[in-house]
Amino acid sequence: MGFTDFLCQSLQRKSQDIVSALNLVSSTKMKLDELRNNGWDDFIKSVLSFCEQHDISVPDMSTRHKMGTGCSCQQQDSIIVEHYFRIDVFNDVIDFQLVELNTRFPEQIVELLYLTSTLDPCDSFKRFNIGDICNLAGKFYPQDFTTTELQALHQQLRFYKTDMDRLPAFKNLDSIPKLLKCLLETGLTQTYHLIDRLTRLVLTLPVSTATTERAFSSMRLIKNRLRNKIENEFFADCMILHIEKEFADSIDNESIINDFNSLKPRRVQLK
Repeated sequence: MGFTDFLCQSLQRKSQDIVSALNLVSSTKMKLDELRNNGWDDFIKSVLSFCEQHDISVPDMSTRHKMGTGCSCQQQDSIIVEHYFRIDVFNDVIDFQLVELNTRFPEQIVELLYLTSTLDPCDSFKRFNIGDICNLAGKFYPQDFTTTELQALHQQLRFYKTDMDRLPAFKNLDSIPKLLKCLLETGLTQTYHLIDRLTRLVLTLPVSTATTERAFSSMRLIKNRLRNKIENEFFADCMILHIEKEFADSIDNESIINDFNSLKPRRVQLK
């Protein structure tokens, strides 16, 4: 559980590099497989040592394993105790974890996440690849891009590559959300509207940022039965304050009051 717990904690970070997440999943699978094949001896030694320190009785590992009440009619296989704990308990638990990891990260999902990483602006767009980005749009978002748009996307990416190397605004970006914000601030959203569309689609993937998952969880807390008529703008502001709690805690209440007072004259001065 220590291997999978480390993986779970890493995947729940606020901002997770997709390639690092995939590498961590692969490393976890390798560690579990290594533990299954070569880790039994060290594991049973640690268990026996723990039992000895806490005066826990340990069965004789070389005796026959008896199922149920021990009656002969209930015994299906003639196996020893060590075989039972190693094959039916130790290996079975590890196999279950490996099956779960393979189910949650199948080859198609791994390919999707790998292609998505080509949009990541980290390390000066180190993973940027026009062919992979076009493959991402054509293979995984066929309903969102027509054949003509896919051809236009390839052309946009060539000019986009020139601008990302030339414009200072594209420097030192470290996440896909910041890339989208950069496109908005520089007014390039209309110029690269297909890239903007693909970037927004990628942001719907929960693994791209854990904040996306937290946002959906926060919606029920903020817009509840007593606040079901809240307007969208005010709702969005409340969501930001709830999700970015670290930033909200750093704001001084006195500065908020002063800013609110300075908007227009008030009949009653806030203190």
